[in-house]
Amino acid sequence: MRISLGTFACSCIEARFGGDIDAVVEEALDSYADRIESLTDDRPMPLFWFVREAPEAQVELDLEIDPRQRRLFEAEARRQEVSIEQLLMHAIFLHIGAPAVHKAARIPVRI
Repeated sequence: MRISLGTFACSCIEARFGGDIDAVVEEALDSYADRIESLTDDRPMPLFWFVREAPEAQVELDLEIDPRQRRLFEAEARRQEVSIEQLLMHAIFLHIGAPAVHKAARIPVRI
């Protein structure tokens, strides 16, 4: 699957985690898939408004998404009435903003 990251997404990833954009995106998608799978009544927050607008691509990534995750993302995208690309961008921004220590982070985040 191909995903385009705009300047804003790239600069947020680089500021928070350093330059390994691929690793951060993979971690974000793994985290979001786990979150969708673990839901009972608590649904993921609705998409950020700016995710609904197509960014001007700064980076194009070819992602290998396993079939289980792809089914989860497709179902969630249908539920939220958005494209799968918009849903994946939402997952990435949730990951960027999460107040936790991430595997790809250069330094721990303090709360």
